[in-house]
Amino acid sequence: MNTRKPLDATATSLMVGLCFCFGLQQVALKAAAQDMAPILQISLRSGLAALLVVGLMLARRERLVQISRTWKPGLAVGVLFFLEYLFTGQSLRYTSASRSVVFLYTSPIFAALILHFMEASERMAPRQWAGILLAFCGIAVAFLGHQTVAGQGADLSLLGDALALLAGASWG
Repeated sequence: MNTRKPLDATATSLMVGLCFCFGLQQVALKAAAQDMAPILQISLRSGLAALLVVGLMLARRERLVQISRTWKPGLAVGVLFFLEYLFTGQSLRYTSASRSVVFLYTSPIFAALILHFMEASERMAPRQWAGILLAFCGIAVAFLGHQTVAGQGADLSLLGDALALLAGASWG
């Protein structure tokens, strides 16, 4: 049961489409930031999603409260998602949506690193380490070559970038 399958065109297309939709969220959050704080927008979106999940569970006649041994990992995942949303919302106050998206999508780097050290079956080969190093160098170049957001200082833009990177780490 330890077989890995290569990504096919369908899986790749779905992932690109999802990334496009996910990336568009930060643009929409930033565009509406003058009228509503990004963290409030994220909270409303998450609340609506929770209501939809509860509705689906009720329609399927599933129990809403299921106490099991998975509550601790579930709580940990919930805290990490909370941190991701918090960092994302705050990052959009200080940096551009495009930069926020780039740093948020560092999550696969963090996931790969965490899995490498936590799961023996996920150990990375030298070629994969080279890919992680290349991705990290790209992020470092983005940090070092940052430009200020219109009307804000470089320090605030860098703070926003750092918050978006923390969001990526939390998501990963």
